[in-house]
Amino acid sequence: MEDLIEDKRQQTGEINLLDIECLGLINPRNTYAITILIYFLENSQDWSVRQEAARILGEIAFGNSEAINALLKVVRTTVHDELAASPDFTPNLESNSQIEFKQLLISSKILHNKPNLDFRASESLYKIDPGNQEAIKALINLSFWHISAWCTHDDAIELLKQIAIGKPEVILKLKKQLQSNNESVRGASAEIIVTVEPNNQEAINILIELLCNGGEILEETQDFFTGKRILEHIFKAIVNLPSPL
Repeated sequence: MEDLIEDKRQQTGEINLLDIECLGLINPRNTYAITILIYFLENSQDWSVRQEAARILGEIAFGNSEAINALLKVVRTTVHDELAASPDFTPNLESNSQIEFKQLLISSKILHNKPNLDFRASESLYKIDPGNQEAIKALINLSFWHISAWCTHDDAIELLKQIAIGKPEVILKLKKQLQSNNESVRGASAEIIVTVEPNNQEAINILIELLCNGGEILEETQDFFTGKRILEHIFKAIVNLPSPL
């Protein structure tokens, strides 16, 4: 199948990620497929391609050190790093409305897409290197109620609920976050904890406190949609708690 992929690449000048995924599923840990995916993950200018490459690595690259390192590189890379690496982004330019608008678009695109890429990379990293602490840390950070990237937030929350079952070290990390002064951090951590430990009174109290302060949350977010989503998460977590005997 590698020959067929190479023939298609020579004819079209492109490589189809679906072909690479099929090759990897037929022949797991195929180094040819993994090498191509890592190349796309690190070099593509298309965020959707990078996300797909990260996802497929999680399906076919179990235990592969090069794939693990490539995914670690993604979760360690900050938004600032992405901006600095962008060939079209040049900070501190002289005032020019057109140039400033272009720079703003580049920044907005990175801010919008980076959380999604980080989630795919963290999810795959945990799949191919179970228990990876940097993957868990990245997922916990992505679970917080950020103003943007709600889909990423929801995905991270649900994945952490699965990972935390039978993993006391993950629960311990989340419990430490309950002491944060940031309501987003406290609330998201409590939401995950009560799924695994439904009788955890500290987490329950935090959720109830946040729900009672719903008006302040709506006011502080200065965005009705964001405030509404936060309150929906809190309410859902409380409603799903087991009834007392």
